[in-house]
Amino acid sequence: QGNDLLWVPVIETVAALAVVWWLRKRLAGMYIPLTISFNYRDWAEISRESLPLGLAALLGSVYIHGAILLLGWLTTPASAADFIVAQKLMLTMVILLHIINNSAFPSASRLLSQDASLALNLVADLLRYYLVLIIPGVLLLALFADQILNLLFGVEYSDSGPVLMVLLTALPFLAINESLQLLLKAIPKPKAVLTARVVSTVVLLVIAIFLIPRYGALGGAAAVVAGEAAAMVLLFWLVKQTLGATPWNARCYAAILAGVIVALILVLTQSWPLFFRLPFAAIVYVLAVGLMKAVSADELRSVPHIILAAIQHDKSE
Repeated sequence: QGNDLLWVPVIETVAALAVVWWLRKRLAGMYIPLTISFNYRDWAEISRESLPLGLAALLGSVYIHGAILLLGWLTTPASAADFIVAQKLMLTMVILLHIINNSAFPSASRLLSQDASLALNLVADLLRYYLVLIIPGVLLLALFADQILNLLFGVEYSDSGPVLMVLLTALPFLAINESLQLLLKAIPKPKAVLTARVVSTVVLLVIAIFLIPRYGALGGAAAVVAGEAAAMVLLFWLVKQTLGATPWNARCYAAILAGVIVALILVLTQSWPLFFRLPFAAIVYVLAVGLMKAVSADELRSVPHIILAAIQHDKSE
């Protein structure tokens, strides 16, 4: 078994080289002739943008793993484990957000060079769509937290439900923060991105140090929420100062309000059988989203056309 593990870095290296080869081949077809050179005189200028973003990425790792390390240091490994399993489920809900924002980055960058209001509208719409899609999943995770944790990780972690529920409250803040950072990267304002990450990391670590010894994994989860909330306030201010407006409107509020309404419905119908309770909550959510225009009928009708256009674009390439 030990000898088998030795092959892992070899396979990873071969895979990495294959990706590099494919990327170079792809670029060579787009930019002919393609030459790769290292001009040290340009590094200072490049680092003014790349270094802050690199440091922000490094702090992002500290942000994700900091509470876990503090839990292991200040409490017990069991408390850290409870936090980890809940955090993994919460971060799973963020995958769609990363896909949306990474896909939108080129368009947002181009629009910012033409008309900032168009870029703001694009990011606001994408944020609204994400919230509409993710809120039902968040509510289901909160409703069946203990059962889902038991199913995925075993009965030993079925008591991590409260930690997961606290972490889920960070998702709206996190979604807004990712959208605001998308704009700051596209402008580009790398120092603003780094500043927001420094603030969120410091807030998380300070609050975690105070709360974890007393509340354990719940304290770590609360620190994550506080860090995201602090970053959101700062990022809103930074984007407002830079562009004069923010990617937020009444329809974004409508998506969150629809989720709050359904959460209240689920609380008020606790005594109902599950096969009545869930369909009723789903109907209320769809009606609330539609009546408050979190998503319009025209937008829903346009989805098949957008998918078809994307498929045809890929074939044409």
